[in-house]
Amino acid sequence: MAMLHQTLPDDIILEILSRADSVVIGRSRTLSKFWNEALWAPEFVLRHTMSQTRKHKSVIVHASYLHAREKIDSLIRILPSTGTRTYVALPTKLTGSGAFNLVGCENGMLCITEKGHGNNANILLYSMLTQSENLISYPAKVTQRNKVLMYAFTYHPMTLDYCNFHGFQKNVGDRLWGYTIYSSNTKQWSNVVACHGDLSTMGNKYCSNLGTIYWIKFASNQSNHAESVVAYSVTLDQFNNYIIPYKRRGGKHALIKYKGNVCLANIVNDNGRQHTTTLWTVSSIVDQTFKWKATLKISNLRRYVNPFFFIKSDLVCITDDCRDTHGELDAIILSRFQTNQPFARHHILCGGCGHQLQIKYVDEIVPSIYPV
Repeated sequence: MAMLHQTLPDDIILEILSRADSVVIGRSRTLSKFWNEALWAPEFVLRHTMSQTRKHKSVIVHASYLHAREKIDSLIRILPSTGTRTYVALPTKLTGSGAFNLVGCENGMLCITEKGHGNNANILLYSMLTQSENLISYPAKVTQRNKVLMYAFTYHPMTLDYCNFHGFQKNVGDRLWGYTIYSSNTKQWSNVVACHGDLSTMGNKYCSNLGTIYWIKFASNQSNHAESVVAYSVTLDQFNNYIIPYKRRGGKHALIKYKGNVCLANIVNDNGRQHTTTLWTVSSIVDQTFKWKATLKISNLRRYVNPFFFIKSDLVCITDDCRDTHGELDAIILSRFQTNQPFARHHILCGGCGHQLQIKYVDEIVPSIYPV
C-alpha cells in the first residue's frame, strides 16, 4: 500500500480499493489517519457497496428449533452457488435466553429486536463484517397497551443514515394506528403520527428499496386476499397505496426485488402440480389509476415456490421439507431456478432427533463497510 501511494494518484488507489474485498478495506483503514478518513468517506462507502453488491451477494437465514424444550435461534449465511453455510456470530448485547427476531437487513447491517416483536423490545443494529453493535432503546411514547406491532428497517437513499420504522395499534380492528421513526442522524425517535386504517391487515413481511418501505395489504388480518401494496417513503414521510387489479388478486403474493425495482410476485396454481410466478410492477399512474406491467413470468414450477430474491438471473427460494415428519420441518432447503428448471438444491439445516425447525426470516445480504 505504501508503494502504491508513492507511485499512483490517490483517486486511482481509491478506485482500486472500491473493488477490493471488505476485509482489505478494514485493514487499509489502519495504515494512517489519511486513509482512515478517506475510506470512511460516504462517497467511498457507497461506491464500494455497489461494487460488492454485484459480486458477493449471499443469503441470510434466521432459523430456530426446539431442543430439549429449549428454543435455539441462529443466523446462517449461505453462498447460493455452492450451498456453503456459515453460522453468524450473535451480537454480545443479546441478553436473556438469546431469543430474538431479525427485522431486516440492508447494506450488510442486521436490525434485530432483542425480545421478539413484543412490547419494550430493544432494537439492535449489528454489522456482520466488523461485529460492531448499536443498541437503540424502545420508543418511550409507546405503552404496554399496544397489541399490534410492526417494524421495518431501511437506509435513506445514497446516504449512510438509516431509520427504523415502528408502527403500533392498541387493538386488532381499530381504525386508528400510529407510527414513529428512529433516525441515525438525529439519534432519536420522531413524534408519533396517527393514521387511519387497520394495521393488522398489513403483512409483517416488508421489502425496502431506495428509502421506500413496501407492505402487502390484505382484506382482513385472517385473509390471504391481497388488496394493495402500501409504500412509505422515509424521505418524504408519505404513504402511497397501489391498488392491485381484481384479476391479479388470486393465488398467493409476495414482494421481491428484481432489476432494481420492488415487484409484486403473484403465484398461481396451474393444474395442482405446477405453479406460475409472475412479477408485476407499477409502470405508470394516470388519473389515480395504476397501470401494472408484467416484468417476468416463470412457468412450470413443479412445486409451490415462495420467491425471495434474485441472484443474477436465478430465482432464490428457501423451502422446507416435511417428509414423514407429521408437519414438523425435516430440512431447510435453498433452491435456485434458472430458465424454469431446478438449477441447484442445497440442504441448509436438517431436523431429526426431535428438532422442530422453523424458518423465521430470509433475505439477501452483502458484506459492507457501512458504519453502525
